[in-house]
Amino acid sequence: MDNVAFESSREPELRRQARDKAIADAREKANGLATAFGAALGPVYSINSLRSGFDDGYGATTLDRVEVTGSRLRRPAYLQPTVEYTERVSAVFELKR
Repeated sequence: MDNVAFESSREPELRRQARDKAIADAREKANGLATAFGAALGPVYSINSLRSGFDDGYGATTLDRVEVTGSRLRRPAYLQPTVEYTERVSAVFELKR
């Protein structure tokens, strides 16, 4: 088989969740840095969506090692397909002293 692609019927919801988590992460990191420098976050100055992503496939895609034994092969296991959505944001905040 060739060109197999997986999709989710929940794509809009999953993308929104990924974006919300990216925003929360950016705000948390900015707040931690501001606090470390003795400041507080002010209003947002600018926001950029850096890159949205989509990845699909079957489980692990790397071969870590090959082990040769004299035993019989195990029956193949079905790997569950995965779909991953990523969102990245960059935000610039004004600082309060």
